[in-house]
Amino acid sequence: MHQRHIPISVAFYCPKSIVFVPLLAELGAELGRFKESERGGLTCLFQSVFAQLICNNTRREDLEDESWGYIDDEASAAIMMRLKEKGLMKKEDIFNYDLTNLLLYNAIYRESYRIDKRFRFLIDWDPSILSECGRSKPLLCHYVCRMCTTIDGSTPHGAAQRFQTILKSGLSHYPNELGFLFRGTTFHLACNKFGQDEVSRIIDAELFGPLGQNSKKNNNTLRALVSAAATNDDISLDGVHTMLRRDPIGLLPRLL
Repeated sequence: MHQRHIPISVAFYCPKSIVFVPLLAELGAELGRFKESERGGLTCLFQSVFAQLICNNTRREDLEDESWGYIDDEASAAIMMRLKEKGLMKKEDIFNYDLTNLLLYNAIYRESYRIDKRFRFLIDWDPSILSECGRSKPLLCHYVCRMCTTIDGSTPHGAAQRFQTILKSGLSHYPNELGFLFRGTTFHLACNKFGQDEVSRIIDAELFGPLGQNSKKNNNTLRALVSAAATNDDISLDGVHTMLRRDPIGLLPRLL
């Protein structure tokens, strides 16, 4: 069967039909129509089904409407979740098919492109992508270096919001690394891209905001993070300085 005419490929001709992808893949695997490595047809196309779910690749663009970006993000995340539950999508697919970087790259030139649900699905399944995204650096660093500028040198629509999304996940999964914000030149590059005021607002919202929900726990956690930052050679002094500025009088006596 020609790869362009297998049922899964045809499903991508219309946005509404992609909901049948998990069923088609499951039937393809059960009926033995594909090699085991092809997982019911998911990986035998020129571009894997996983990549198509990330890129919003529907061949009938005339059927898309303004709400499709939102629907696609939610629908695509639900489809990947279903494929995961059926064992047809594997954790290593995220790295092998470069899905997280592909998701962020597609957002550069498409203003209506939504990523939140797919991003959370990918990162929650494989948080290690945050520390090594396949480019020999943390995802946040790679994003700021390579995916915050268009060809004409401008900052893409929603770039700061995506930066905040990545940082939030980084702080959740790697708190002692401060979400990799202060790894190398990431912090300085972010300030140059988005402005120091915007970066400070994001830090307040994602780092200090959650800490402020419990004042007693706040002081203990903040001291622990400052100590971790001060003893971590991979975190620049900007990280320690940013933490100390939050409560210099309360923190310094306890750290000395």
